[in-house]
Amino acid sequence: MEAIPLSPSPEIIEGLTHNLPPSDAIRPAVLAKIQECQHFIATVNRFGHRLVVKDHLFLSMEKAKAEKLLVHLKLILHPIRCLPDNVLLELFTLVIDFTGTSAVSTDMVLWACARVCQWWRALILDTPSLWSDVHLNFDDDIYLRYHLPRAERILVERLERSGSHLLNIFICGPCAHPDTNRILSRLLTSAARWRSLTVDAGPEVYKMFEKCPGESLTELCTLSIADSIYMEGEPDEEDRYTGVILKAFCCTPKLRRLFLSPLPLSSLSLSAETMYNNIQEFSVNLFHQLPNVSRLLPAMRALKSLDILCDEKWRDDDDMIHLPLLSEITLREYNNTHDIPDTWTKLNLPNVKSLQLAYEGVVLHLKLPLFDKHNPRITEFTCYVNSFADSGFPDFERDLIMILQSLPNITTLRLSSCHTTPILLEKMRSDTCFLPALMDITLLWIMPSFQVPDDDIFLLIDTLHTQARSATCATVKHLAFESDITLYEELTPYTTMWEELRNGGLEVVEFSEPLF
Repeated sequence: MEAIPLSPSPEIIEGLTHNLPPSDAIRPAVLAKIQECQHFIATVNRFGHRLVVKDHLFLSMEKAKAEKLLVHLKLILHPIRCLPDNVLLELFTLVIDFTGTSAVSTDMVLWACARVCQWWRALILDTPSLWSDVHLNFDDDIYLRYHLPRAERILVERLERSGSHLLNIFICGPCAHPDTNRILSRLLTSAARWRSLTVDAGPEVYKMFEKCPGESLTELCTLSIADSIYMEGEPDEEDRYTGVILKAFCCTPKLRRLFLSPLPLSSLSLSAETMYNNIQEFSVNLFHQLPNVSRLLPAMRALKSLDILCDEKWRDDDDMIHLPLLSEITLREYNNTHDIPDTWTKLNLPNVKSLQLAYEGVVLHLKLPLFDKHNPRITEFTCYVNSFADSGFPDFERDLIMILQSLPNITTLRLSSCHTTPILLEKMRSDTCFLPALMDITLLWIMPSFQVPDDDIFLLIDTLHTQARSATCATVKHLAFESDITLYEELTPYTTMWEELRNGGLEVVEFSEPLF
């Protein structure tokens, strides 16, 4: 019987107390101890059943100890111990990007990483950029609802850890309240370092920003203002923003991205230099301000990307809006207003390369914009449908095909809806001259994966396979899908097609985030 592994040396045991890479002198000893444990475990597995009960129980206990030791020894040699600080910081940054967790909670992935060892803790606590995203969700965060003194203390510590680094601020849902206002007042002390400000709240919160120190928002590059509760309310609800003017944002010389949802243009007192010469991305609604928007947009000389909530009717005598520098346009519609087509016809966009359409709320019948001729400049097309109504759209795919036929140079197609798109896929399969330049597809069918018909999955695979073998169209190289495509375990023609596509370079990404 193989000798029972002895306890590790003190040098090896020390390697279990930290997360630093093992020295060149210790590494061979760790490898030898790993080999010793593996040999012992293999021997017990092979011959242990031949022993008497007493010896078998003893060796089983020793085997369990060896297995536990083996796990720890392998951790000493784990590659993550040898990562340089800059690579670790990249990993920690990804953790932040994917979680967006509360700024006033220690129950988060980044804090979990900080508890792994002193090395990681020091690296995390001493890196200001890791603390530069400040998320405050007063609707859902238990600390901001029931433990405000503790939340205030943690927020102050986070702001101190961020040093002089520029901050990205995210605020959702606070109501006017002395304790809530105290949290926001603490945050306002850092206004001079705000790089972006994203707020989804009511007008009483926006008035809090008037307390920002004068001309303190000089570093602000992105301003996003929304009020989801107000936007989802009844159409005849009293306008809470009448007369609201936000003077805090009058001095924002670096502002490049401006997104307005409920607020009228008159609520912001931006300087003429910022509005006309600096703003590159702009989001605005048309409700009760269509003439003002029509006059403003052509004067915005730096504008490259425009997002319009189409919630106002156009008159036949309204002038066309000429935007020759615009490269990306997004048209949104909420609750079946059918205003996207009219808005599209009033825009002259000779250089737009990306067209995005979004239909949300109660969508009973989609109306897509029409093209009177081919548009060879548009290379990216997105259509997003998120309807509260549980009904299909019988003409949607046919209208979609008509649009796509007018866009022959599309390389990127993104579709998201609560229904599959078999008619579109069949068109792509049967007519390889349809979308001949397409190389990147994102399909988000907003439904549980088990409800996606197998026939539609097979049709998608067959379509991609047909295009890959065709000489008249490009080969799709990137597919983003709601969830990983699952085929039957037995071998089928579709399984073979799928393997050929993957071996031919098709990159498949599981994608669950909404397009908008």
